[in-house]
Amino acid sequence: MSYVFIYLGAIQVLLEGVIIGRLTRKMGEERLIAFGPIVMMVGMLLMPLFPNIMVFLASTAMIAVGSEIMQTVVPSFVSKRSPQNEQGEMLGIALSVYNIAFVPGPLIGGIVFELGGSAPRFYLSAGMLVIAFVLGCGVFHVCAQSP
Repeated sequence: MSYVFIYLGAIQVLLEGVIIGRLTRKMGEERLIAFGPIVMMVGMLLMPLFPNIMVFLASTAMIAVGSEIMQTVVPSFVSKRSPQNEQGEMLGIALSVYNIAFVPGPLIGGIVFELGGSAPRFYLSAGMLVIAFVLGCGVFHVCAQSP
């Protein structure tokens, strides 16, 4: 497990240190916010297939990449669009909403696992990420535009 955590840590360092800034300049924050969930969704769909270590590592990387995009780009987006004297308040609200979103996950995941086994949890998560993608496209109107 320690090697998996080192692997994920290396992905996060690479993303935060090098890739996210370049992606943001090339694609824009709105597009990244909309497409981050799709990267996570692909990882979630692959995760139940992890009898092969390579599939496991690839799916874990996709989940980490999508999650890191969201954790990095959303606060930047919020701070840039908030009045300077309200940035702290807006970032606090955004972080609160982000953390509240983690509350129902383990409960729902546990119930789905109990009723259907391991794989349905990942499929349910993938379905919810599709909803996040569609909402992102609707809010930012970026999915039909070319980069």
